[in-house]
Amino acid sequence: MSSANISGFFDLGADINNDIASGLTLLSDSTQGPFVLYKYSKAGRIVVLKALREQLRGDALSEEMLRKEYEIGRSLNHPNIREYYSYGPVGDLGNCIEMEWVDGQSLEDLMPRCREDSELCDRIASQMLEAVKFIHLKQVIHRDLKPSNILITDKGHNVKVIDFSLSDSDSHFVLKGNAGTALYASPEQTLCKGSDSRSDIYSLGVILSEMSARRRYRTVALRCMRKDPARRYQEVDELSSALFRRSWGLPLSLVLLLLTVIACAAAILGKPEPAPIPDGQLPEMLVTPGTENAELPEEEEYLDAGSIDLIFRQATEMLEEGGATEAPAD
Repeated sequence: MSSANISGFFDLGADINNDIASGLTLLSDSTQGPFVLYKYSKAGRIVVLKALREQLRGDALSEEMLRKEYEIGRSLNHPNIREYYSYGPVGDLGNCIEMEWVDGQSLEDLMPRCREDSELCDRIASQMLEAVKFIHLKQVIHRDLKPSNILITDKGHNVKVIDFSLSDSDSHFVLKGNAGTALYASPEQTLCKGSDSRSDIYSLGVILSEMSARRRYRTVALRCMRKDPARRYQEVDELSSALFRRSWGLPLSLVLLLLTVIACAAAILGKPEPAPIPDGQLPEMLVTPGTENAELPEEEEYLDAGSIDLIFRQATEMLEEGGATEAPAD
């Protein structure tokens, strides 16, 4: 039995092997990387094949890298992560990963539009963070987050995080050293001091700083990129909340008005109630000489104590909420 079957993988099928020579289109053949990417049509849909470069086929470490990527990718079933279909030998290419074809552009290509279109920028950032949050929930570290590994579909503008070739998890023990692309790698990755989910958060900070010059993006990105991992956001949820929370800051005029209402309500509520008048008795009327025929002013309407108390509580809650959740403005 092959190692692929032992690992729970399955072959891509004889139909692919028969059409391999004529059906493949080369997508990527970087001289710097260990992999080659092809695309082809299978059962009416386009899929991607990822194979090792010819000189690396059969190399134990390289084969383990490819198998590890498939196992990690296959475990990450999320709408914002590229789907991994299968793994196995394909003709002369050796072992290959079959995975989803994403028809779109990379974030690297869309950066100029992101800087001009804040709605597009926020949508991409939100989906990207959701994907990385899910990756971390599965105890996986991507270790190579960068704009070229973030794809955006042409239809629907859905984000797809790709390329788990350098990813790490507790269940795999290859490539535990440094990883990542220099510009986006955290200091601990660059210095080979190990990495954890906060290393991905550093990379996200670099990406966010490139996506937008708005103040909240800059503020969040700077914290992500702190040298000490303990001073960064510790989880993607925390990062996302800081980036997208709604600002409840109140205008100064409204704050002053609310303070006035609170002060008035406190003064009224603090006054003692007058003593009740005994039944059958009328209080003595004191009339100032010369005012017997003076007209009385029209009766004014006053809020009852319950209404004032309600205003007081609501105003206090609004002020407390405004101070507690205020976020940096764009």
